[in-house]
Amino acid sequence: MYVELAQWEAAREMETQQTTERSAPSKPVALAKPQATEKKRLTWNEQRELAGMEAAILVAETRVQSLQAVVSDPAVLADHVKSREAFAQLADAQHQVETLYARWSDLESKK
Repeated sequence: MYVELAQWEAAREMETQQTTERSAPSKPVALAKPQATEKKRLTWNEQRELAGMEAAILVAETRVQSLQAVVSDPAVLADHVKSREAFAQLADAQHQVETLYARWSDLESKK
């Protein structure tokens, strides 16, 4: 089941990229120069966020695991409405985990 969801997400992402490429301007875009005064340290709020990041990721990964169990339930698979809803929730949960890992990486790089 997870493979099918991953394939669907990959196809959806590819379609979005193709649409973006078609609507992108044909002129080359100048790259922004990095600012010399760019912050290198974490703010107080970012430090608090980083301190709680592992717990947030653990909660999100636990939710993904529970939703994977729901998705693999034969009763849910037999009902297309429940199945579609369960897969949508699973995709959202997986996206949240990816977002949390990306944010964690950003905060760690600012340290």
